[in-house]
Amino acid sequence: MRCVYGALAMLLVGLSLRVSASENLVKNGSFDRDIEGWNALGDGPGHRPYPGKVTWSSLDAGARSSSGSMELRTSAVDSRDRFDVMRCIPLPSSAKWVRFGGRIRVPSGQPVAGAAFLHLEFSTEADCSNQSGRQSSLGGISNFDGWSKREEVWPVPSNSNAARFIAAVFKKYEWQEGAQTDDLDDGEEFLAFFDDLFLIPATEPKGPKEPPPQRTAFFDAESSRGTPTLQRHGKDVVAAPKLQLKVTGESTNGKKGVPEILSRANIGLDVALVVPRDADGDLTYPVQELAAAASNNSFNWGRRPTLELAVYRRGDPERRLIQVRLDESSSGIWDSASHAGLSVHIVADRNSRLKAIRTALNCLRRGLPKPEREPTDEELLNAPLSPYMEENARGDFEIVARYEALEAGFWHDPVLSEPFRIRIVQGPPPCPEKLGGQ
Repeated sequence: MRCVYGALAMLLVGLSLRVSASENLVKNGSFDRDIEGWNALGDGPGHRPYPGKVTWSSLDAGARSSSGSMELRTSAVDSRDRFDVMRCIPLPSSAKWVRFGGRIRVPSGQPVAGAAFLHLEFSTEADCSNQSGRQSSLGGISNFDGWSKREEVWPVPSNSNAARFIAAVFKKYEWQEGAQTDDLDDGEEFLAFFDDLFLIPATEPKGPKEPPPQRTAFFDAESSRGTPTLQRHGKDVVAAPKLQLKVTGESTNGKKGVPEILSRANIGLDVALVVPRDADGDLTYPVQELAAAASNNSFNWGRRPTLELAVYRRGDPERRLIQVRLDESSSGIWDSASHAGLSVHIVADRNSRLKAIRTALNCLRRGLPKPEREPTDEELLNAPLSPYMEENARGDFEIVARYEALEAGFWHDPVLSEPFRIRIVQGPPPCPEKLGGQ
């Protein structure tokens, strides 16, 4: 059985986060002895730099005693709330795509709110003296005591000869009594660690053909579902986000308002990640967006799945997961929440699949000469178009969504939705019993 991830991020198949020194274009990205080659960025000539500092730390992502990491700290002045370090990296003329990333650790429970980032800035100049904008889709990460693994794949803009690899920390500015000009440094530092930074030439990314294997502990977070889970975000205490599910597309309400969907119809599902808001209506903390490892998802460069779906028959005490196939129709931010639009197909048993495929195939070839031989069962099940001829398994089902973000945002504990019930009922045949005058 497989459990479907609902929202992909893109991984290059067969490549691990750790890369060899020979292919890595980043020099001193593992900080074995020092931070040589990494320079702090100011905010322009004649201006004072952002408040912050960069040092070498003996804390290593691989727990190696012979190596360390780069530590960044920043306090905050209004409009000067981040601290960046960079190194300029020449790019091979043949590079059309690059894969970049690294490891970030942001200790939880810090007395101030902030986040850590990785960016690329492509440049037409070999010394990175001009830039064409920062590239990253993952956003910052905070409140993560482990070493997060981040990687992204980006196309190299034409005429690019180099790239700035930027590590940065941001701290939320807190206004203080007496800071009438908004330039009083509050002196409270936010810190993060960076290690195993890499940038290598890559090929155009391709989406996964199948979702990753199911989690063995999908329901581990169930004990906290429905109860307010609280964590400290700087000086504030905030509650967990919530997952909400609803059916989209064609359905009818059956008994007790349960959506009923025809067996040959698409099961459209909208999943929303709702984050608590403060009194002013602002989000209380950032989150990593929903992303699906769907069969058609080849456009989310470098993101890993944050959303999974578990589907099981209603009333099954063991909640045995049923195989599903998933397409992603949309994702993004609307109605003040992160959304993933999904098309779900609940895979039926072997005999039901074969029956549906043969029925649809016989319908399509009505009026055509009889083939020399009929396809075997295995040929039918493995044919590229067969999934589009199958029907959903029929019956009452429950769907549970699971969100877990390990690359970006603030909330990293698993979040489960309430079980969402649907009913699949027998639909009409794929074509009439008689066609025309036949």
